[in-house]
Amino acid sequence: MSPTTPTPASPVRVYVRRGLTLVEIILGLVVGALLVFAAFVSFQNVFNKTREQAELVALKSVAREAQALLAISGAERWDTQAGLDAVLGALEDWPPAQAVSVGVIADDSNLVVTEADVWPSVAELTFTRSANTLLMVVALDDGACVVTAPPHSGTIQGGCVSNLDTVGESSPSEAVTNQQIPGINNTTVQPEQPTTTEPEPPTTTTTAEPEPEPGFWAQISAGLGHTCGVTTDGDAYCWGSGGSGRLGNGDTTQQNTPVKVSGDLSFISITAGDSHSCAITTDGDAYCWGYNGYGQLGNGNTTYQTTPVKASGNHSFVSIAAGNNHTCAVSIDGDAYCWGAGANGRLGNGNTTDQNTPGKVIGNHSFVSITAGYFHTCGVTAGGDAYCWGGGTSGQLGNGNYTDQNTPGKVAGNHSLVSVSARVYHSCGLTATGDAYCWGFNYDGRLGNGTTTDQTTPVKVAGNHSFVSIAAGNNHSCGVTTAGDAYCWGYNGYGQLGNGNTTYQTTPVKASGNHKFASITADQYHSCGVTAGGDAYCWGRNNQGQLGIGNTGNQLTPVLVVEP
Repeated sequence: MSPTTPTPASPVRVYVRRGLTLVEIILGLVVGALLVFAAFVSFQNVFNKTREQAELVALKSVAREAQALLAISGAERWDTQAGLDAVLGALEDWPPAQAVSVGVIADDSNLVVTEADVWPSVAELTFTRSANTLLMVVALDDGACVVTAPPHSGTIQGGCVSNLDTVGESSPSEAVTNQQIPGINNTTVQPEQPTTTEPEPPTTTTTAEPEPEPGFWAQISAGLGHTCGVTTDGDAYCWGSGGSGRLGNGDTTQQNTPVKVSGDLSFISITAGDSHSCAITTDGDAYCWGYNGYGQLGNGNTTYQTTPVKASGNHSFVSIAAGNNHTCAVSIDGDAYCWGAGANGRLGNGNTTDQNTPGKVIGNHSFVSITAGYFHTCGVTAGGDAYCWGGGTSGQLGNGNYTDQNTPGKVAGNHSLVSVSARVYHSCGLTATGDAYCWGFNYDGRLGNGTTTDQTTPVKVAGNHSFVSIAAGNNHSCGVTTAGDAYCWGYNGYGQLGNGNTTYQTTPVKASGNHKFASITADQYHSCGVTAGGDAYCWGRNNQGQLGIGNTGNQLTPVLVVEP
């Protein structure tokens, strides 16, 4: 009878080995190591695939919710419709095997492009939303961190710190997966964890902390005697002087608090000019309202409008700017178009004739953003070059002379700029590394370099500030630092520098308060900013209610704009 098939009545002899030979021990260790390695490889594959799929889901969710766009497809430009589909399709094979271009359409419609050669060493990736702005945080294996947050992109050594708020240093992993920024709807994807055989702890009941609601304001723009803003829901509001219908609410009455722009349009950005306003819809259409004596509304006539009218043509725009009596915009293809008053060559079409429909700016430049001043216009290309055209009598074109120019001329210097702001007689620009430069008329220190001497080429703004947003007003300038602080310089007769007095400053001074701003805007005698949490503050002259605080008293420090 076989010893392996005993019957209950049969005795069974059991052999017990007292030890193992050395060969058997070595073979056991080798087999065990191979099994552990195989299990580890299998787990890594599952982990990586899970994380890649989760990141893709997060991107789709946040991009659609914010109506913003993150493009990782190698394309040069994207909008919020066809471009989104193309990008999401390209991401099916995430992550990309080679370096790609990363672009974000900001809440001011400026497209920031960063060549992301760091992708092979990416450790973690998170997408968050502030207002309708998509923020991408990439933590690298070497401990560095790349934060892409409009209007500034850059590398921050030592940990991921959001450009939208000051949250302190932390390790890249903590900053990407655990960081909660006030006012931001954080979307963080955690990888699936392996199952274990540990006993489950007793069930406990916890109350989850509610996610912070998106802020009210996404973007704001200061005009001559009025101000306009776009909310996180895509609604447009304006306040201040209602002359010529510039508030877009159907009448010409002054409003001391925000009033909704008429119509059921959904906007992604807005701009306030001197006597007119314009905005871009989620479909890329440009709508304008207000004074139209020079055709600056772009609808083919010169009749002012108290409600939005669509600019002529089938252009799909991503950036728009309203100046004194002209308007300019950048299409999804990178072409610049201008319309309205043509004096001084500010339309960039080779002549000085007024034009009541959009006309293409001369040259083969590929623009990503544009700004319209009083007599001149400037744009930034995808390569970081700035071009200006129009009135140059104060050196505001930055080309080294005082001559008007009716076609784009390159701004002097080898600065790599991500944005430019133009106003009456001066312009300011921001580099990819956060340095601010200004040029043009400098009677009251508006260039911020510590002097009152005019400059026909860019000069660096004094101080060691690293800026993420910049704005040129009529006689002053302002910027927001990476820490969220607002600094202003230049003329201060109405308190537009926000530092509590009316003394002009030739170098940047910090605006009062502990507000953490994400963007800033300036015009004739007032300034406004939007915080990381979506609140709007304004300060300076308020004779027409342009601060939106419910009265007409000037303010020497930032005051909260009334929410409708």
